[in-house]
Amino acid sequence: MAKLPLYQRLAVLAAFQTTVAVAYFSIIERSRSRDGSFERDGYNFWDMFGEPKHKREHKKGIAEQHKG
Repeated sequence: MAKLPLYQRLAVLAAFQTTVAVAYFSIIERSRSRDGSFERDGYNFWDMFGEPKHKREHKKGIAEQHKG
């Protein structure tokens, strides 16, 4: 597999960063249009790459049930 020239690698990186930024800002704007605060909804930038909040809360609830 051939290595891309520097300018093409930078173009790919810029396209990826732009896609991430658009997704992030669309989430913030959706939250604001619902009269909610982005932080109050319980999300942050890195949540886009992880498990959805409702699944984390479900796992947390199951773990608490097993403790008690």
